[in-house]
Amino acid sequence: MAVARRILQKVRDLRIPHSPSRFADHVTVSLGLATVNPSMNDRAADLSARADEALYQAKRSGRDRTVNRNEME
Repeated sequence: MAVARRILQKVRDLRIPHSPSRFADHVTVSLGLATVNPSMNDRAADLSARADEALYQAKRSGRDRTVNRNEME
C-alpha cells in the first residue's frame, strides 16, 4: 500500500493536463491491489481477478484512489 500511495501522489503532483476527461482536468490513476498468503490451491488467475475487482472498485468509488483486496475480506 505504501508504494501504491507514493505512485498515486507522484502522479497527482505531476498535474498532467487532461482536458478531454469527464472526471478531472489532469491525469489521475486508480490502483487495484490484491494480496494473498500463497498455498498449493491458489491460482495466479484468482489473484489477478481480485486485483481487477479492486481496480474497478476504485474507479466506481470516484477514481484517483487505491483499493486493496486482501485475503482477509
